[in-house]
Amino acid sequence: MGLSAAMEIGRNGLNIYRIATEVTSENIANVNTQG
Repeated sequence: MGLSAAMEIGRNGLNIYRIATEVTSENIANVNTQG
């Protein structure tokens, strides 16, 4: 595996973590929303 492939894997992992954090933040923000 080349360095660029390893960097791409790392970048994808960070993007997944970022999306999961955004979803969790929205869920926390909506915890008191009725409905």
